[in-house]
Amino acid sequence: QIATKHNQRFDYYAQKYEVLYIKTAKKAEDIGNSETEKWSDAIDNSDSADDFDVDETITDAVVDNAGDIADVNANMKKIKEYTEGMKENETPDRSFAKYNKSYKELKNLTNLVTSPSGSYNSFSASFNKYDTSAANAYKDLNQ
Repeated sequence: QIATKHNQRFDYYAQKYEVLYIKTAKKAEDIGNSETEKWSDAIDNSDSADDFDVDETITDAVVDNAGDIADVNANMKKIKEYTEGMKENETPDRSFAKYNKSYKELKNLTNLVTSPSGSYNSFSASFNKYDTSAANAYKDLNQ
C-alpha cells in the first residue's frame, strides 16, 4: 500500500513534469533561435570586424528575450521541484533515472539560452546539440 501511494505521487509529479518540460523546451528553443538569428544578422550587417561588438549583440538579444527568459527560469524552478518529488517517491515500478537525465539535458539547453556566450559558431553548435539532446531525452521518458 505504501508503494501504491509512492507510485501515485510519482505519477502526479511526472505528469506535471512532462507538461512543463515540453513548454519550457519549446520556449528555450524559440529563445535560442532568436538569439542565433540576431547574432547572425549583427555579423552580416557589420562593415568590418571592428564594427561588430559581440557583447552588445548578446546583451541586445537577451534584453529582447527577457520576458521569455524569465518564464524559462521560473519554469525550471518548478521542474526542479517536480524532479525532487519524483526522486522522493521512486519505487521499483517507477524509475527516476530517465527523468533525471532529461532534467540535466533541459538544464544544459536553458542555461545556454538564458546566458549566451562564446563565439557565434560555438553558441550555435552548442544550441543545436543541447536542443536535440533535450528533445531525445523527452522521447526517452515514454519508452
